[in-house]
Amino acid sequence: MKRVLLILLLLPLSIALYSQSAISTLYADKKLNFGVKTGFTSTIFMTSNFSMGDVKIKQVQNNYKVGYASSFFMRYNMKSHYIQSELVYSINKCEITFEKHGEKQQGFTPDYASINSRMHSIEIPILYGYNFIKKDIYGMSFFVGPKIRYFWESKSKMEYTNFDQLNIDEDFYPINFGLTAGIAVYISKIFFDFRYEQILHNISKGVDYDGMRNVSISQSDKNLSQGEIKLHRRDHMLSFSLGVIF
Repeated sequence: MKRVLLILLLLPLSIALYSQSAISTLYADKKLNFGVKTGFTSTIFMTSNFSMGDVKIKQVQNNYKVGYASSFFMRYNMKSHYIQSELVYSINKCEITFEKHGEKQQGFTPDYASINSRMHSIEIPILYGYNFIKKDIYGMSFFVGPKIRYFWESKSKMEYTNFDQLNIDEDFYPINFGLTAGIAVYISKIFFDFRYEQILHNISKGVDYDGMRNVSISQSDKNLSQGEIKLHRRDHMLSFSLGVIF
């Protein structure tokens, strides 16, 4: 009975020591690793040069929504350094709301409009990483690098709520360039990935519409709803992912 108890007490320790040794042998010295990860995103749009007719929209409220991303990656190791390339499919969501008068003014009743975006894209980040903690089965690294994104406009959806313009159609640049930075925490083959990403340029080519709603507006309000819509925006994103590396 004592032997059985001793075995039961020593078994978890033996498994832990074997796992650490096995991981060190199998993964620490490998030049090439592969992995997969999936997680959640939160996106905001930084808007500039936003106007409706003669009205400049200066204040925009971003309403966060949860998006999704999944990726496959390949990593080339150089001791504590590595180069990692990824293939990512993401669905980013965000809603922006704003006052159509441009700002709250005395004598005007606030009238809010919104743009709800659901954006599908395929991304290829190329990252440089450094493992500043690497001990047994535990590790931590930071990474940074550029990314190129293909915006899949035909699968994406934009909803324009409470606009006076009819059948609004926003055209986007299909190829976007951005920057990625983050940190990863490893426990054996499992890791947690936190990152910040942003597109470095305007993604909106222009906005067209067919006509105006048949609404009664005073002469003083006509400039608030008529004329060309201009909207420059670029997205910033925070993400959290759970992954496995082989």
